[in-house]
Amino acid sequence: MIRVETRLLPNSSSKDIMSSITTQAANAAAKEFAKTVEAKVKTFKCEKHPSTGSTIRIIADKKEIIKIDKNSFCCKEFADSIQINVKR
Repeated sequence: MIRVETRLLPNSSSKDIMSSITTQAANAAAKEFAKTVEAKVKTFKCEKHPSTGSTIRIIADKKEIIKIDKNSFCCKEFADSIQINVKR
């Protein structure tokens, strides 16, 4: 089974409005994208290692808005079989 985690940017306490807006937009995009990814992959299991859990991290980022990290997959073949595309 694949678990989806979301890593958000810390809320900015600075007076820079553009930075705050960028942070809020990146966090909102990461949360929504994580929901979409989770709905599509949560039941996927590796045929070779069905009892092993895997994690996909959706990371909010100011420059790229969303980064994706496939972490702790049991094998490269299973990680490569999960295709996640971010349309920018």
